[in-house]
Amino acid sequence: MSEFTMDRLRENLEALKMKNTLEILDNYLERAVADKLNIVEVLDHIFSEEAKSKRRRAYEKQIQMSGFPIKKTLDDFGFSFQPSIDKRQIDELATMRFLENAEKVFLILDNLNVHHGKLAASWLEKHKDKIEVFFLQPYAPEYNPDEYLHHALKISVHTGQQPYTREDLCHKIHLFMRKL
Repeated sequence: MSEFTMDRLRENLEALKMKNTLEILDNYLERAVADKLNIVEVLDHIFSEEAKSKRRRAYEKQIQMSGFPIKKTLDDFGFSFQPSIDKRQIDELATMRFLENAEKVFLILDNLNVHHGKLAASWLEKHKDKIEVFFLQPYAPEYNPDEYLHHALKISVHTGQQPYTREDLCHKIHLFMRKL
């Protein structure tokens, strides 16, 4: 392949904002020639890697924009501090294998209006063989663990010196979350 063609290819990749492909292109093309891969295999690999990279960057951007003070994963969870939670069961759920096995999902929701909206109801009706929804009682905070967490957080934030700035509020929330 001529240097002119490679330069044009790089310019087009830049114009298309295909950053990952720009980084892997030279090494991958050398390997593709050495392994005598056909053009479809080469394109499949390059586009797969680009798509994976774009999904990863989008995920990282969403995490950054969320404002979470600390990025945590399941690997960071302290299962030893919560012996009632079965790590093997959580790990199994994280594989999402139940989707591959086409197992029916049971989802418990509160009564937020959007959960009863036309779009949600329509989608649920189309997928009723795959997902079944159960709604909590109209106001049943005792059945919703999030309510306990929210209640404890509000007490923590409003105890002691009141937060007056966004930074003060974030700091108090951060301290509360570290105690969990």
